[in-house]
Amino acid sequence: MLALACMFCIVPAWGDSSLEKRREIPIRHVETRPTIRDFNIPPLQACYDGMSSAIQTTVTSDLGQIEMTVTNLSTGEAWSDTFDSGVIMQTLLPISGTPGFYEIEYVTESGDVYAGEFLIE
Repeated sequence: MLALACMFCIVPAWGDSSLEKRREIPIRHVETRPTIRDFNIPPLQACYDGMSSAIQTTVTSDLGQIEMTVTNLSTGEAWSDTFDSGVIMQTLLPISGTPGFYEIEYVTESGDVYAGEFLIE
């Protein structure tokens, strides 16, 4: 029984604080024109890394040129980047990490819009 109890008490070597430092940002496709409704997973993923105060974006298919904007709606701070997803499949955008409610938006070359929100406390 002691061995079983120990299994539930194991803490990762890096501690609980680093688990809170890296969070995936849910991204959704924003309907900008009539499309067929389906359960497609967005072709890009975003993650906030609190250790480096940066947004890591990974693109899973070639979407052409992508304009990325991150805005802290609480303070008005904004950061942007443009990259070619046919050449660069992963990018890192440093932000301030100031506490607030953030919005992230990606606009593809074809006009598709993907967006997400996250909170930094």
